[in-house]
Amino acid sequence: MIPRRLIEIVNQNNIIYTVVANMENDEVESIGEISELEYSSIAKNLFGDKQSIENLFISLKGQMLPRTWRQGRVSAVVCNPNKDIVVGLFYHENADDPIAKYRYAKNLNMMIEDIWRN
Repeated sequence: MIPRRLIEIVNQNNIIYTVVANMENDEVESIGEISELEYSSIAKNLFGDKQSIENLFISLKGQMLPRTWRQGRVSAVVCNPNKDIVVGLFYHENADDPIAKYRYAKNLNMMIEDIWRN
């Protein structure tokens, strides 16, 4: 079940599409419409099927988080707030300032981690 606080974060930060994958029980849930992304293939490549999610989860081990990807205007922030959860946040990027993008991603990651910490 998607936490209510995550829905609030998504709405407050203009996140178009969000995926939450629970690796322990193989549950995958989403918020929003993938079709509203300018390019949906970024979300499909990262969270499109069980194998993609498992590969993403494995790739996050030992990495500095959050991880970010971009395709055109579509940006993805991927968080791993606990040992079993992977969260992908997809939105249209408007800023060209790399420092602002980094801070935005770090802020989202902190909020996501906070949900699973409590």
